[in-house]
Amino acid sequence: MPTAPQPSRRVLLIGDSSLLHKGVASLLMAELNLEVSDIIFTDDMAFVEAIQRLQPEVVVLKETPSLDAARFFRLLRDVPFEQALRVIVVHVEDTALDMYEKQRVVLTQSKDLVNLIRRGSSRSNSPVAS
Repeated sequence: MPTAPQPSRRVLLIGDSSLLHKGVASLLMAELNLEVSDIIFTDDMAFVEAIQRLQPEVVVLKETPSLDAARFFRLLRDVPFEQALRVIVVHVEDTALDMYEKQRVVLTQSKDLVNLIRRGSSRSNSPVAS
């Protein structure tokens, strides 16, 4: 019995024109069920516009001198999202990756904060995400 196709996941690759960035882009674009958009970071306004227009579910950030993870998250702070956002930061100096998830969570009662802290990476029994 054939399996149902998996829904596409919107991925935004942000980086520079380095060989590492091009290699990551080639790897991702060859995968089925990934809608990959590739942008080169040039300025803050173009970056914010691309994030708002593309509404990615996953961002792969290859850190550059002009855009490191700290600056990325400062720029991302004011961008509204309809869904959770996973951010994967690729470092040039080693094979370790950093992964972050941004979610908007509505707390309906004070114990919801404690539940968020306790649940770790589990998605069950969580407050309402918006």
